[in-house]
Amino acid sequence: MRTRTLLLSLALLLLSFFLLAQQPPSSRARLEVPGVQGVLEIDVGASPWHLEFLPEDKWAMLTAQQRPDHVSISALLRQVTFSATAESCRNELWPKLKESISSRISDLQQGTQGGFARVEYTFKSADNTTSHHLLAYLGSRDLCAEIHLSKAGFVAADQSAFEQVLSSVRLLPDESGLQASSQQDTSSSLAAQGDKARTESNYDAAARFYQRAFDLEKANRTFDNDRFMDLIDRLAFSYRMTGDLAKAKDTLDYGLSQNATYPLFHYDMACTYAQMGKVDESVGELHTAFQYRAKVAATQLPANPEEDSCFAKIASDPKFTAEIENIKRQQQ
Repeated sequence: MRTRTLLLSLALLLLSFFLLAQQPPSSRARLEVPGVQGVLEIDVGASPWHLEFLPEDKWAMLTAQQRPDHVSISALLRQVTFSATAESCRNELWPKLKESISSRISDLQQGTQGGFARVEYTFKSADNTTSHHLLAYLGSRDLCAEIHLSKAGFVAADQSAFEQVLSSVRLLPDESGLQASSQQDTSSSLAAQGDKARTESNYDAAARFYQRAFDLEKANRTFDNDRFMDLIDRLAFSYRMTGDLAKAKDTLDYGLSQNATYPLFHYDMACTYAQMGKVDESVGELHTAFQYRAKVAATQLPANPEEDSCFAKIASDPKFTAEIENIKRQQQ
């Protein structure tokens, strides 16, 4: 009898673990400006999401662009110096965007609905494709939020998807703390927490969050290739900044096994070898990084690597200085 009871308990325990594993990851994202009280919540649906922070300018940005319905979402949360309302935030943020795109928009409409100050328009790109855009503004205390929804090939039926996203938005000025709204962390939420820790120079915490996101992505990829490469690079950088050069190198070795010509992996490997005091290896990786520099935006590789503190240990070595001169000749 005790054996049957034990087996039944074990079966129920296994079933509970199975059901927990089947629960979808949380799609509700929380956005905050580092050092500023207040949180913006938004449900991005079936899409990974990414956060960027610019603490010195007191803003944070969320993007989600892989929804099955092809609706792109971005959300901006910004601390302002005036008393924030939906209308005052629209008056502050919309004119700056409008000025840059005014020659390409049509069907412009403005109004207030559901507590949002709204702007809608059709945008024609340089290749003559059109997309529909909805900007919705919220404000409270010293916080402005801008939700930007867009879709190419928009039809009237798509409006319901826009409204569904907006119905999930909450601006919570009295809350703080970036956290998932579910017990099950997602790669996006973990990477976002890593980004936040990194902006605060808390590289130990950043490495922990990035490592957990990396492990999830290796098991079940939800990031596109560019974002996965970026996650690997940020994880390696965080390990290097904590002084764990062995883990930084192992992470970059994995990255290079996935993309052997990604220049940022080679640059960070050059930094890692430099901090290990391995001159030949560092110079070789630096040479390869700039050999493939056209594969990333020009701003992603330092124009003057000799000024990067990661090379301080080998900065006076003739092999390093010779490679710096070679790089400068190539850039002329």
